Amino acid sequence: MSLRLSSRWGGKQKPTLERDVSFLSQLSYWWINRVVSAGHRRGLQLSDLCCLGDEDSAQSLCSALQQQQHHRRTEGRSHSQESGEEESLGGNTSHPGVHLSGPALLCHLYGWLRPSLLQVTLLRMTSDLLALLPPQALRCGILYCENQPVFDWSGLTHALALLAAVVCHALVQQVCERHSRMTEVRVQTALTGALYKQALSRCSIPGCLPSSAPSLTPLRTDVGRLAELPVSLSALWSSWVQGTVCVCLLWRELGPSSLAGLAVLLLLVPLTSAVQRRARLLQRSQERVRGERQQLVQEMLNGIKTVKLLVLEAWFQCRVGIAREKELETLRILGFLTAFSLLDRVCVPFLVCVSSLGVYVLVDDGNVLTASQTWHSLCHLDHFLFSQEVSHTENGTLSENGVKKSCLEEHSDRCSSDTLRETEANTVPLPKHGVNGVCIRLYLHVCGWGWVLLTVLSQVCVCVVGVCQTSLLAVWTRQAKELQGLEEWRELRDSRLSVYAVLGLLQALSVCCVALAVTGGSLKASASLHSELLFAQLRLPLRFYQITPSSLVLRSLSQEMYVIDELVPAHLLSWLSCWLQVFVTVLLIGYISPLFILIVPVLTYLFLTIQSYYRSVSGQVRRMVSNSASSLSSLLSESHRDEVTSGSHDDPLTRCYGALNEHLVCRYNCILLDRWVSVWLDAFAGLVLFLVSVTLLDSEVDPSTVGLVLTYTLSLREVLHLLVQASCGLESSAGVIQKMDQHAHMEREPPWSVPCRAPPSWPEEGVVEFRSYETELNPSPAELSFCTRTREKVGVVSRSGAELDAITSSLFRLVEGRRGVLMIDGVDISSVGLHDLRSRLAVITRVPTLFSCSLRSNLDPWGCHGDAQVWQALERCHLKERVSLLPGQLLYPLHYGGAGLSSSEKRLLCVCRALLKGCVVLVVEDPVPPVDVHTERLLQSIIHTHFSHCTRLYLTQNPGNITHTDRVLVLDGGRVAEFDCASALLQRGALFSQLLSETHRHQDTEEE
Repeated sequence: MSLRLSSRWGGKQKPTLERDVSFLSQLSYWWINRVVSAGHRRGLQLSDLCCLGDEDSAQSLCSALQQQQHHRRTEGRSHSQESGEEESLGGNTSHPGVHLSGPALLCHLYGWLRPSLLQVTLLRMTSDLLALLPPQALRCGILYCENQPVFDWSGLTHALALLAAVVCHALVQQVCERHSRMTEVRVQTALTGALYKQALSRCSIPGCLPSSAPSLTPLRTDVGRLAELPVSLSALWSSWVQGTVCVCLLWRELGPSSLAGLAVLLLLVPLTSAVQRRARLLQRSQERVRGERQQLVQEMLNGIKTVKLLVLEAWFQCRVGIAREKELETLRILGFLTAFSLLDRVCVPFLVCVSSLGVYVLVDDGNVLTASQTWHSLCHLDHFLFSQEVSHTENGTLSENGVKKSCLEEHSDRCSSDTLRETEANTVPLPKHGVNGVCIRLYLHVCGWGWVLLTVLSQVCVCVVGVCQTSLLAVWTRQAKELQGLEEWRELRDSRLSVYAVLGLLQALSVCCVALAVTGGSLKASASLHSELLFAQLRLPLRFYQITPSSLVLRSLSQEMYVIDELVPAHLLSWLSCWLQVFVTVLLIGYISPLFILIVPVLTYLFLTIQSYYRSVSGQVRRMVSNSASSLSSLLSESHRDEVTSGSHDDPLTRCYGALNEHLVCRYNCILLDRWVSVWLDAFAGLVLFLVSVTLLDSEVDPSTVGLVLTYTLSLREVLHLLVQASCGLESSAGVIQKMDQHAHMEREPPWSVPCRAPPSWPEEGVVEFRSYETELNPSPAELSFCTRTREKVGVVSRSGAELDAITSSLFRLVEGRRGVLMIDGVDISSVGLHDLRSRLAVITRVPTLFSCSLRSNLDPWGCHGDAQVWQALERCHLKERVSLLPGQLLYPLHYGGAGLSSSEKRLLCVCRALLKGCVVLVVEDPVPPVDVHTERLLQSIIHTHFSHCTRLYLTQNPGNITHTDRVLVLDGGRVAEFDCASALLQRGALFSQLLSETHRHQDTEEE
């Protein structure tokens, strides 16, 4: 594959393969510096990325999976166990359906991935066990400070041992994460290629129409989650092993008292599970409501011209707003559950700690806490809680999203936020660095500075209380050594436990305040930004929607609103919490060792440099991932079309493998960059830990204080990882906020209403006059001039449909005039507000547009007419009997486009809608597709009878449809060629006569 990819990359340089670099370079990811340096200096290209070997190409992965499936099928037939089973992922079968049933597919994957899964499992277990080494090294260091050394080492040696334990765990963890994510990517690539191959084989079966094969885009989202299942299973049981070892180590320190914390944790498990189940139900409900809102927005965008013609912007804004309120209400409840989640994350460690240590010191007055015992136990309690949290999360994910009939969704709920950042990168391009602060300030301003201040103060309180808790333990263990009598120990024990409990209660209240403030502010921002964005998009001119794909507009109101609703608040809270934790750690170290403050600027510069390099390069690589994923999605969505199987010049399977290879390489480089920054952050945290431990272990500082500072310094590694992730997430989210701000400053339509309104009865006569009128439309009528009479029927005919559209666009001001004047009853329409104008004109559009709501709401959106008037209008349009037979009658729910109704019925409903509007000027466009002759005559009869008070403009390319009008206006080249009654034009043998003859000849040709 390296050669094939190098040719695709342009052959600029020899691609870098991981197997060609040294072991140390692989372990430290030093060989990635070339990509990082190139991306920081300039924009990255595909030729700059690191390539994979032949064994990891899409074709090799698909072939390996297919061979494993073929081997198992052959083995099964030889044993005559499942002779009739036909389950294929890409082979030639007699029934090539997509059968992704759970057990069989899992067997194929397990057989294929057995070596990789074994490697990942061993790495995961090694990483989890090595995570127990730093607490042991910390214990040895504290015992050294207590003059009870376990080994005859110096302070420097203990510092090096602590550093070695952290480095070993970090390196193995990085290798494990890379192998885990690469295994997921390989599985996803192989399954996607196999599904595409099977779709092609199905389309090639004689008698099977390509259009009958389903698109693979929905299945691709299922493949993503299934790819994570094998790795999640290994993490599930490995976390339980780690938890068991932690409990054994705690038993060694605290004895049976350690079971008290375990009992508290087990008692909280049912409550936590119930809350998580409730949260999952709410998330499903939220997805359903969000889908309904997106459907409304999609419907609005598809019929945006009709929405503007019928003045339905406010109506749709109201409907979307109602759906949005339901969605925000669900988010509000989820926000309250977030409070419990934060309590579970912050206060459960406190409950487990206070129960374990409290029982230990209460069951026996001889149990006196020492510094090594306290801090060693706290470290193991943290590891135990983390392992159980991972286990519970993985178990919940598998139970909810396990292998069912098909595979599962694309984006996972892993504890690691690497995948989350990848999702965010697929949302929007990253803005320039100078814009980030402005965008975040804009979001905070929309949230409300009151909520922002409450969030900051509450989070500061959480952090300060946490420091007070750990400092209390340090003071307690230091004072315990100085006590002489039993009564003094009991008094100290009771007072410290009471204060510790009060601090825990204060911390719980602070966490609740944080959740309340974040939920309140984020909901305020979500509601405001969505309302402003929807209003801004409704105010955009029609030409914006004609040149902009509707998918991009829909994306801003769906995917990008998801970023605003959920990701931005989470990133901001994580960013604030991490910086506070870093600040507290620096203060503690500086308080004990003031010289450390001197190197803080240097360390800060080094950290910001690492973060800057990573942010600039990872943003580019993730955009490449997004672009390659979009190309792959487009290819998969065409897998069932005729042009894929017959009309393409290249082999479809070859094109699929090429798209998969490109996406695979981009994902591979994304994984490498994540591991690169992790290694650098681990090195940075290791440097700080080494400097602090060397300073403290050979000093006269109390062992309790040494344990306190080293515990915070050990946690700095996790905090820095979360900080970089939160910063990158904020940078990505800032692009969404920037786009929303840009929408607010885009060119808008003229005002919907103006102070100088037209008279309430305007127009009365319906006289339409064009005076050398020319619009900005291209093509546009060139100085169009004509004038209708009062309540006249005028037929407008032209060879060009664009010229006819220009008449409607001019009358309804879908485009503005460039010169000349267009007047209705002597009033220049440019001086009238858009809604004031359009609400007093009626139109029967070329394509009948019906929206997904009740029949009555389609006819009378604002409910201005009573049921009797609506039934009367239906009777006049010969629809009363048809509607009376529908379930619910006027309340019959219609789908978008009027599914279930004939084209004639849809057009008659549009006539009924125009009849209820009661306007003096009516524009009638030719129907598409054409209706039958009977319906056309019925339509003309209805208009002639019930719109006799109107000026009627019939726009058509068929001159035979307007011979009944009072006068005929013939357009040619954007100008008025003829304007007279039909009989006079026919007698003169003018252009109208020629158009009529051409139409008759065309009809005769079609009949033949």
